[in-house]
Amino acid sequence: MQAKYYVYVHRDTSGEIFYVGKGTGDRDTSSKFRNTLWDRKVKQDGNFWVERIADNLFEDQALQLEAKLLASLDSKNLVNIKRGTASEYPSSSEELLFLLKEIQEEKSKLALSVPEELLILSGKIKTGKKLTAQEKELFKSIRYKKKELKVLEKQEKVVKKVLTKRKVIF
Repeated sequence: MQAKYYVYVHRDTSGEIFYVGKGTGDRDTSSKFRNTLWDRKVKQDGNFWVERIADNLFEDQALQLEAKLLASLDSKNLVNIKRGTASEYPSSSEELLFLLKEIQEEKSKLALSVPEELLILSGKIKTGKKLTAQEKELFKSIRYKKKELKVLEKQEKVVKKVLTKRKVIF
């Protein structure tokens, strides 16, 4: 087992922390596969800063530190859906319902675009014809969209679980 994890925060342009996370590789600087609240915050603000709090951690250490940081911060400024291992959620039920709607809309858009693109490529692949550079890019795009769909499905599951715990009808 390797100590490859780190804990990081994202700050808005005014310096306020709006996200706490743990990761490996370039997760802290990546804007891919973030929740809808994070996307909205960064779009609204225009940018974000990254600050690594601790490096070279084992995963359980990173989870514990992430949870401690989340517990110590003002939750109204955070866009984290799930609050580390503490399983506390900073968002109000109304915000979570809005988030659920946004996730479901985004899932629908992605789900509709993928089958049409797959049909175009599958005919060519089945006949054994080589794909053009443009078709290879389309294939990469489909793989990316499928990965994004999985992330959205996971987010949707988490939000629904929290709403159910709060006995909110959705």
